[in-house]
Amino acid sequence: EWFGMGDFMIRYQEYHFDRKEKLICALMGSLMSGVLLYLFYESVIVVLIGIVPGVWLFSKYRKIILIEKRREVLTMQFKDAMESLVAALGAGYSMEHGIGEARRDLSYMYQDSDLIMRELSQMEKRIQLRVSVEELLTELGERSGVEEIQNFAEIFVTARRSGGHLLRIMKQTADNISEKIQIQRQIQTMITGKQLEMRCMTAIPLAIIMYLKVSTPGFLDPMYHNPMGALIMSMALILYGLSYLLANRIMKISY
Repeated sequence: EWFGMGDFMIRYQEYHFDRKEKLICALMGSLMSGVLLYLFYESVIVVLIGIVPGVWLFSKYRKIILIEKRREVLTMQFKDAMESLVAALGAGYSMEHGIGEARRDLSYMYQDSDLIMRELSQMEKRIQLRVSVEELLTELGERSGVEEIQNFAEIFVTARRSGGHLLRIMKQTADNISEKIQIQRQIQTMITGKQLEMRCMTAIPLAIIMYLKVSTPGFLDPMYHNPMGALIMSMALILYGLSYLLANRIMKISY
């Protein structure tokens, strides 16, 4: 986040941990990397060496998840803002005054701390300083990286410059974007079960290794404490990591 116009303006494609989140990432990253490395190498030295990179990788992955989640929340809230804005335009308000009406309308649904409320409040303040709505929407699209917001901003700018029927164009655009978001939510709901299955399948290889180590001590000894065993386990760990990334990519729904 960065300071602007006296308030926070969020860069949605970045994320900065607070102290609590840093501590949680350090603990979770250490635990997960420690267990994973011990299962594959059974070496305290390897575990100690790998904890720092493990925490770094976990933190990077956690940031990606949080960024995507925040952008998803913004997209859903922006859909409601578009509908309120179109209603305000239909009631005869200008775009500049419509943003204030949309914020007041959404105040019954959201708290002041919610993303869309912060954005609309920021827009109201900057409109009073003679910043154009076109610039504000374009800036929000760039900061968020959300395709739906970028499309809405581009169409609005084009409609204003061309002198077209603004209300009809905005209503059609809002309807199209809302329909797209609803389809994405339906797809996400459909694959939720598959995502759970994927996580279970991801845990099975680790569970098998743990089972063998507990139930048949010594069975995996040829895989540890020798160069060939370390090489084989390293290749297995790399394949395991790549398969996990591939599975997440297949299940990913872009918003």
